[in-house]
Order: sequence, then structure tokens, then C-alpha cells
Amino acid sequence: MRTSLTRAAAGAAVAAATVLALAGPAYATAVPARAHTTLSIVESRSVIHDGQTAVVRGRLAHGKTGEGAETVYLDHWVGKTLVLVRTGLTNGSGVVAFTVKPGVTSRYELVFKGTTTLAPSHSGVVTLKVIPPAVREHTTLSIVESRSRIKDGQTAVVRGTLAHGKTGLGGETVYLAHWVGKTLVRVRTGRTNASGVVAFTVEPGVTSRYELIFDGTATLAPSHSGVVTLKVVS
Repeated sequence: MRTSLTRAAAGAAVAAATVLALAGPAYATAVPARAHTTLSIVESRSVIHDGQTAVVRGRLAHGKTGEGAETVYLDHWVGKTLVLVRTGLTNGSGVVAFTVKPGVTSRYELVFKGTTTLAPSHSGVVTLKVIPPAVREHTTLSIVESRSRIKDGQTAVVRGTLAHGKTGLGGETVYLAHWVGKTLVRVRTGRTNASGVVAFTVEPGVTSRYELIFDGTATLAPSHSGVVTLKVVS
């Protein structure tokens, strides 16, 4: 009799465990699957000269729907390591853009780390080639004034010669600038003649310090002249 009761109790326990096991999943907290995302990447140009900029752009989407207001990371490869450059937010269409100015050829990648509802994704890799600056010819820029002292209302001429070695450089733009306190302010521009000479007629109302500036070109290095002082007396 006791054996029958023991067996009956054991059977009931097994049955109860089976019921609980079957019922368990119904009470478990379901983890929703995150939506699949894609992240594209494109660059505005693939080759730039040193000092120029380019734009790296991408689009974060779920299917054909762009995902707005999401954080995307711009990374670049340093050897075999992916290094963060900066972050940006996607716009209403899922697009994010970064202006870059690398000093050397660089490989970029976009990264989305995901959210509670969106799965993470990586873009491909784009390479932005940087052409190093060419060796530019050294230039010199002289300066001289027709006179160092004038009366108020009179004029003087500030003249300079732009040259490479002993060769005057014609057809180049030179700026006339004057010092206002500790700030060098560009007044106007002129072009050198065939001998590399440029001249500016000035009529300052007060004593002024002048300087000439050449910004350089793709083949000619920039240069500054010295400073001359034109004293104005009453």
C-alpha cells in the first residue's frame, strides 16, 4: 500500500515538472530581434593634393528606409588598427557626411554600433589618395619706397621685385599690405611686369608701415618682403 502511494506521489511530481517545463517558455521574457541595417560609404573624390579636403559620406538604412538621428563613427585604418576620427548623426534620410583633410593617403570606414532596436553594421573601406606637395622654386620679394617722408595729402610709390634667383617672375600676383598695430592688413593687389616688378601708389593719412606678400603657386614658393615705413608729416 505504501509502495503504491510512493509510486503515485513520484508520478505526480514528474507530471508537475513536465507541466512546468512546458509552461516555462510562456513565462520567459522574450528578447526582440533587432532590425538588420546596412551602411554604405562613398567619397567625393578619390585623389586630392596635400592641403585639400574631401567628403566621406554614407547612408544608414533598414531595407530601403533611411535611419535618421543615429550615431555613425568615422574611422580610419592605421596599419592594422581601426582608429576613431570623429562621430556624426544621420539626417532624416539616414545620410551622414564628414569633411576630411588627411596629410597622407588614408583608408576610411564607417561604423554603426547599433541600438536596442537596430543591429550594428560596418561600411566597406574607401581609400583617399593624397598627392604630396611638389618641391616649389624658392622666391624672394624685395621692397623699396620712392621716399620715406611725405606731407599729408602727398603720395609715394612702394615698389618690389619678385624673383627666383636672379630671374624676375612676371605675371604673378603680389599683395600690398600695411601694419595696423600688430595686424597685417592687405590693402590691394598688383601683377608683376615681365621683369618681376610691381608698384603701388599710396597716399596714407598717417605714418604707415608697408609690406609686400606673394602667396606662391603650384610651382613657386610664397615669400614676404621686409617692412618699410612711410612717415607722414604735417
